[in-house]
Amino acid sequence: MAKQIIQQTDHKYFFLSLIIIYPLLFLLQGVVTAMLNSSILLTLAVSVFGFLVTVLLWANSSAFGYVIVYLLIGFLGYGLVRFFQRGK
Repeated sequence: MAKQIIQQTDHKYFFLSLIIIYPLLFLLQGVVTAMLNSSILLTLAVSVFGFLVTVLLWANSSAFGYVIVYLLIGFLGYGLVRFFQRGK
């Protein structure tokens, strides 16, 4: 039953999430982590783990390259908030 649902799912939504949704989520996570003074490494590690599980279920190994970009975007969000916090 679950296999039929996965096969019937349109993959264009997954690719849309790779290009738009995941980068925005990592950026927002970096921003919120900086605002709450949390551990950026721990929060991004959990998100990367979740992303890797998603990629293993829905895509091929070429999607693994996005992890580096997402991590950079997460660190960018964290760094921007820290930069502006120091200016105050």
